[in-house]
Formats: sequence, structure tokens, C-alpha cells
Amino acid sequence: LKLHSFKRLPGVASRAGGIAQAMLAVAWREISGLVLRATDEDYPPLVHFPHAVISVARYREWRAREGQPDQWLFDLVVSFFSHSQGGGAASVSLLTGRTPISYPARWDYTHFHVAAYVASYWCPGDLVYRALATPRNPLRLFCQAFDAMDGVTTAFFFFFKRFG
Repeated sequence: LKLHSFKRLPGVASRAGGIAQAMLAVAWREISGLVLRATDEDYPPLVHFPHAVISVARYREWRAREGQPDQWLFDLVVSFFSHSQGGGAASVSLLTGRTPISYPARWDYTHFHVAAYVASYWCPGDLVYRALATPRNPLRLFCQAFDAMDGVTTAFFFFFKRFG
């Protein structure tokens, strides 16, 4: 039922509108808290894993489009730096003076990337990759939303780290 169909019933439209507003307020509060946490404190798994999965799927799609064969170790390492964590690794190395090669030493980056690689390349029936390669698939949209959030929070993180 659409919201306008409740207008005929007295009091129902205001209750339905109030519930929708309350749900939006809760969603906004939770998302803004997640964005602030990702910018200020750490890299939450709710942002990190969908970003890693869509990044590895994009890498796999790119390799297939170029006609390159799957090479598990090469794909695992190169996808980390070229599509998943490369921008963050290069930026952190510029700010801290560490080499980008030391970046995978963080346990969470490596574990999430390996899990994303396994999901994108070795899932039974290729379900994860096929879902992420299909436009408007809910899993793809979910991962793209958190990938976008990752990009925004990473930019703010580096801005505040440098100037904050």
C-alpha cells in the first residue's frame, strides 16, 4: 500500500508518516555514526568487507575483459594494491614515511582481502562474482554503497590526519 492510500482512514496517515520519519531518523543516526567512526577511529568491518569484495570483483572483471588468465597468487597480491587498498597504502606511506609494502602487515586488511578474494573467485557456483557483476543486484548495490562510503571517509581521514 502506498502512503497516499492511507489518507482515507483518519489518523492512519499521520501514524504511518511518523513511523517512516522515525525509521529514517534511526537510519540516519546509525549511518552518520558509522561514517564518523570510519573517519575518526578505525576501519569498521561493515565498510571494509563490502569494499574489499566489490574491489576484487572489479579486478576480476577487468582481468577477464583484458583476456588475462586467472593466476591465484598474482591476482591476490595485485588486486590488493591495484583495486582494493592501493590508494590507502600509498597515501598512508606518504603521510607516515612507511613503505606501501608494509601496509598488508595489518591483520584486518590482509584477512578481509583474502576473504574477499576467496568469495569472488572460489564461491560455489560463482554466486558472489555473478551477483556483483549483475547491474541492480542488491548485493552489488550494498557493496557499492559501502565502497562509496569508504572513498568519502578515506578522503576525510587523510584530510583530518594532515590538517586536523
